[in-house]
This record gives sequence, C-alpha cells and structure tokens, in this order.
Amino acid sequence: MAEVQELKSLVEKLQTELGNLSKNKDEEQVTKQFVVYKQERRLKKFSGKSYNDGNYYQKVEEFLSEVNAIFEARKMTAGEQVEFIVSHLDGPAREEIRLHPREDQNNPKKLTEILKKEFGEKHSLPELFKMFYNRKQKDQESLREYSHALAALFERIRQKSPADSLTDATLRDQFVDNVKDSLLRKELKKLIRGNSHISFLEIREEALKWSEEEVTQTASRQCKVQELRTNLYSDNDVKSCEVISASGSGFKELKETISRQQKMIEDLVKTVQTLKEQKRTPFRAWDKRKPFKNIECFNCRELGHIAKNCPNKSQEQERSSKPQQEQNKSSGSSNTSPPQH
Repeated sequence: MAEVQELKSLVEKLQTELGNLSKNKDEEQVTKQFVVYKQERRLKKFSGKSYNDGNYYQKVEEFLSEVNAIFEARKMTAGEQVEFIVSHLDGPAREEIRLHPREDQNNPKKLTEILKKEFGEKHSLPELFKMFYNRKQKDQESLREYSHALAALFERIRQKSPADSLTDATLRDQFVDNVKDSLLRKELKKLIRGNSHISFLEIREEALKWSEEEVTQTASRQCKVQELRTNLYSDNDVKSCEVISASGSGFKELKETISRQQKMIEDLVKTVQTLKEQKRTPFRAWDKRKPFKNIECFNCRELGHIAKNCPNKSQEQERSSKPQQEQNKSSGSSNTSPPQH
C-alpha cells in the first residue's frame, strides 16, 4: 500500500509541474517575425551587338530604364551604381567604356551618356518618320509581325522626340492603310468610320481575328478538296478492279486487239518514213526520167517534151526578134538625119 501511495503522490506532483509549465507558456508572448525579400528580376547584360541591318540585339534605352529602376529600389551610392553598370556590360559595350577617361568611367551619369551616344538611335527624326510612313506589310509577313515592326518604329520616334504630335490614332491609321489584304483593309476602315475612338490594339485584335478565320476557312477548304480527291481516287480504283475482273474472260480478245493496233502503228510509221524519203528527193530528178511519148508540146506541137523544155522555142524567139530589131534601127536612123533648110 505504501508503494501505491508513493506512486499517487508522484503522479500528482508531475501533473502539478505540467500544469505550471503550460501556464507559463501561455503567459509568454512568443511572436514570429517573417522577413520577406522581394525577388528581383535578373538583369540581362548589355553587349551592344547588332544584326546585319544595324539594329541591336537589345535596346540601350530598355537596358538603362531597368538599371535606373534598380538604382531607385536599392538606393545605391554613386560607386555602387558604377560597379553595377560595368558588371552588366559585355562585348563591344564594355570595350567602349574602357576607351574613355578614368573620371568618366567612375561617373554613373557619364556612363549612361556614353552608352546612349554610342549604342542609341542612329537615325534622325525625319529618317524615322520616313521609315514609319513607308512601312507596309511585306509578302509572307503575318499581321502580328507587321504590327510589331510598325509599333517598334512608332516607339523609336517617341523616344527620339517625346513631345511630338504622334498619337495612337496615327499608329492605328498607318497600320490599317498598309495592310496587304484589300478586303481586310476595307473592313478595318469601316470599323474606324463607325467608331473613330477605336484604339490601335482594338483594331489590331479585329485584324488578327479576321486573319485567323481566313486561315481556318482555307484549311477547311483544303481538307475538303483532299477528301474529294481521296474519294475520287478510291472510286476509280474500285471501278478499275471491277473492269479487270469483268474482262478476265475476254483477256485474249483484248490481246489480239492490241496486236492489231500495234501492227497498224508499224505500217503508219513505215508510210511516214517513205514519204520523208520522197520529200528529200530533188525535183530535178524528174528530168532524168525517160520522157513520155504521148506528151505534146503546146509550143511546137511535137511529142516527147513539154513547152517549158521545148528546143524550138529559142529559134522562134530569135526569128520574131529580128524584124523588131531592124525596125528599131530604121527608126533610129531617121531620127538622126540632119534637118532640111
């Protein structure tokens, strides 16, 4: 019994200690602090490399805009800004900075000016306007690609001259006026007449919907044509099989018919060759033949030759020409006699 009492007292003691511990824990105010770090987007290095057409892989204006946003967020000093800019330069851009004096390299504003001057917009404002208004949708160029190229030129003009009078309506009208599809161009202009406040993005969305519908309709038409061709070929195959099976009994007759046609073709070929050989024979070869006895000459009325080859023709011409020559001589002598006084 003594052991039982000891165990009971031990249990009560433990329960009391446990209650005290839980009470002390509730009284303590335990606060958890959460530290949230904003995940910054990784800045791509600026290299200054360009395509064959002169456009850069990355625009320096976009790079510097992101750099300035990071400067404002981190509250960097001038030295930290210089280190940050240089660490995010690569290739020709980094080499260009090294060519400048040390005091310029240690000045963040100078670094920004150097990058803008060397890798910024090279075209003048009139040149950019000309490029913008001459930009049309090219062959094999989608509407989406054309809209991106036109919007890029529009943005280059605005960066060159922010105070210019270019508006969203200018970009919208230029896009509509130079769409390659004449039917689409007509429909887009009709939308603008119905709603003059429609934006470039809205009119572009309508154009893309039209383009997708045209592609879908063209694809469905091609599928139908292919299906018709397949059905036609399958029907022809079935008919040819039926003809072959039906004419299996008359194959012998068909073979004989083909043989006769082949023989006729060979005879025609021989005839054509004979005619060609006769055509090559000179016409004068007829003169070597023996003249026909029954042919009568229309000139001398003799047999054995024709008037063209008449031997008596030349003699008669000489006889007829002599009196004419004597008459000409007598008339000539009378004309040359001296006049009488």
